[in-house]
Formats: sequence, structure tokens, C-alpha cells
Amino acid sequence: MSIQLALEGIKTERPITHDLIVNLLDELHVELEKVTIDGIIKNTYIATLYLRDLKADRLIKVDARPSDSIAIALRTGTQIYANSSLKEQMIPKSSLKLPEKDQGEKDDDDIINSPYGV
Repeated sequence: MSIQLALEGIKTERPITHDLIVNLLDELHVELEKVTIDGIIKNTYIATLYLRDLKADRLIKVDARPSDSIAIALRTGTQIYANSSLKEQMIPKSSLKLPEKDQGEKDDDDIINSPYGV
């Protein structure tokens, strides 16, 4: 839900968790430089937040869940990168049992661009 709110530019009446994190970063003079989706360990995706302490000019790397990382990055306009090895770590599409699709449905391979750039 937090990612969807950010994608749609919806502001909540009170800050939700990811808004709070962004507010804390601002108050502490820390900037989110980038987010990386690093891989899969024990069937769990892992990500890293790369934070810059602007006062000390120090880079801080923080282990994080990809969903949290993406939600924060969307709120700060920060680039999100995925490790190229993720493709090899994912379950092959051919091994999945997918429901039959209707004639009018598009295949995932037919979708070229997301309106959100993700």
C-alpha cells in the first residue's frame, strides 16, 4: 500500500512509516543516494539502502527489505538498482503452473514499459 500511495502521489493525513523515515533522514541531514535489490537468500529478497551523512560526508549502508527500500526511494526520488544476478536466482517461468489466460489478455512479455518506470 505504501508503494502504491507513493506511485500515485497520494499524501496521507498523518505520516505513515515510510514518510516518517524520510522525515527523519531530512532532520538528521542524511540523504538516500541509491537503493539496490541485491539478491535472494533463503527465498528472501534482500536490499541495501545507501545513505550519505551530509555533515560527516560518510556513506552508510543499511540492510533492508526491498519493499521498504522501494517505498522510501519513491518518496525521495532516489534511483533503484537491481543486481543482474537476480534473473538467475529467480524461479524459471517455465517451472510455474500458471492459469490459462483469455484470448484478450496480454502476456507479461508483451508489456514493454510500466507507466511508473519500474
